[in-house]
Amino acid sequence: MLIASGCGDSSSAPVTGASGASGPSGSSALTKAEYIKQADAICAEASAAIDSLSGAAATGDESLQASQELEVTRSEVQSLQALTPPDEDRSTLNDFLAALKDEVDALTSLNSAVAAGGDTSAADSELASARANAEQAATDYGMKDCGN
Repeated sequence: MLIASGCGDSSSAPVTGASGASGPSGSSALTKAEYIKQADAICAEASAAIDSLSGAAATGDESLQASQELEVTRSEVQSLQALTPPDEDRSTLNDFLAALKDEVDALTSLNSAVAAGGDTSAADSELASARANAEQAATDYGMKDCGN
């Protein structure tokens, strides 16, 4: 089973968004540099949280790890969507966010397969593809932490 690095244990806090003029009630769009800085901070926090999930994998609790990684990734997507992005290069950013949503879908499938004790190969493949797409779009946009 392929599980990427993740974050936190069951008591870990969800990923929180960066501060600034952002979100649906934000007064103005961020500049591209500001957006990248805040998005990379969100991605770094999510990556650290996912990395810390390796303890669950070591104990053989794949179901716990899969559900926690799903929770962290969902929180990451919500935090990124709360930022008010610039209009600049919006299609690349939309590709990144769509790929992250694909990761959530793949993690949902993986979580279900693991919980049922079923074959995870299709979900693993779907997840690997979504991650590769997200990393490429993030790198193309100029992000560092979101692109690896």
